[in-house]
Amino acid sequence: MDRTDLYFCFFLRKCFLPVFLSYAALLPAVPDKSEQNLSFKDFCSKYEISPRESDVIKEICRGLSNREISERLFISLQTVKDHTHRIYIKTNVRNRVQLINLVKEENSTTAGRPAGSALET
Repeated sequence: MDRTDLYFCFFLRKCFLPVFLSYAALLPAVPDKSEQNLSFKDFCSKYEISPRESDVIKEICRGLSNREISERLFISLQTVKDHTHRIYIKTNVRNRVQLINLVKEENSTTAGRPAGSALET
């Protein structure tokens, strides 16, 4: 290393590192997939959601209609309606919006993230 390289390293360390660290502190922590999956699994076990019902919840949270869910999961439209009805009873919600809000709320409190983070699975 010659002298200019040393000056450049010193310059980077003194000028850019503090700026980088201050901006990094402002960025929200992005959870990895394992944290998200774990918290959703906790949600499902808390409300005794079956594996197939959890598939339906994931699709509801993605904004799909009952028809789209039935096509994606290869089940009948009536089966989607039955799963959705049982999910509503188990979670004590009345509609999709309440269900999505509950999933977000439970997911954020379980994983220690701020409320409003999307469910990624």
